[in-house]
Amino acid sequence: MNKKWLSFEEQAQKLIDRKLCVENKQDLIDFLKKKNYYYISGYLFGFRIANGEEYEDKSEKDGILQFKKIKSIMQLDELLRVIFTYPIEIIERDFKTKLAYYSSQPEDCNNQNLRETQPLWYTDKNNFQNPDAFSRFDAILKKEKSSKKSLPFVKHYKEKYNDRMPIWVAVEILTFGTILTLFKNMPVKKRRKISNDYGCSLYQLESWIPAIIDFRNLLAHDYRLYQHKVIKTPKQKDGCVMSTHKIFDYLLVCRHLIRDKALWNGFVIGNINKFMNKYNKISFNEGYGFPDNWQNYLIV
Repeated sequence: MNKKWLSFEEQAQKLIDRKLCVENKQDLIDFLKKKNYYYISGYLFGFRIANGEEYEDKSEKDGILQFKKIKSIMQLDELLRVIFTYPIEIIERDFKTKLAYYSSQPEDCNNQNLRETQPLWYTDKNNFQNPDAFSRFDAILKKEKSSKKSLPFVKHYKEKYNDRMPIWVAVEILTFGTILTLFKNMPVKKRRKISNDYGCSLYQLESWIPAIIDFRNLLAHDYRLYQHKVIKTPKQKDGCVMSTHKIFDYLLVCRHLIRDKALWNGFVIGNINKFMNKYNKISFNEGYGFPDNWQNYLIV
């Protein structure tokens, strides 16, 4: 049996019937007009009674789930999404820069031929650790070049250099996920140069970058952060072992990869503290995995 269409008022009544406490039904209707019912239901899912459809808030003595609490959680998610996106963008830019530099660096820097050919290493399938990955990557690269053909620098390299972009140009049109494919196919020696630059092992970096990409996608696609379950916990450095299977695990990775300490400690940590005080009725431990001594783990 298919789901049937419901008016905003019917949607509101359905939530009320499921024991969501609403002081003013019109407020809920107005909220539903701005936020998709299914999107809101994602936040309500964790409050559902086991094997039932009604809601309860076990953190409250009366067990009543207040609409204003759900609204506050969603507002908090929106604010956290903004402050987490900024460092992710900086980490992505930093990683692309390192990959472009080390992957194109010739073994013999005095060899002028290598200085010209090594920046095009990614165009030759024989340079890929996994040759099967090359055809998939090449198809993506061609698609990106086509979709961005109106960009001045793309047109420039097509007209003047027969579409042969050095790697430091190509990274500008590739997604973070595709950059990861390139990273996995670089020689181990070059990959280790990048991990050494970050002060971590290659084993750790190969776990961190996919985690950062997962986090980036979570933020970019407006998915729920509150009680989001991190399935694959990224590896941690010795002395900093903490797995919550929630958003906090991603923040630990950001803390290791971020290069701008002032930005991280000031902007990110500062705003987290501010929001903890403003939304003090929402448990950051339950919702995002923050332990009581979270600053000991996150401050750079």
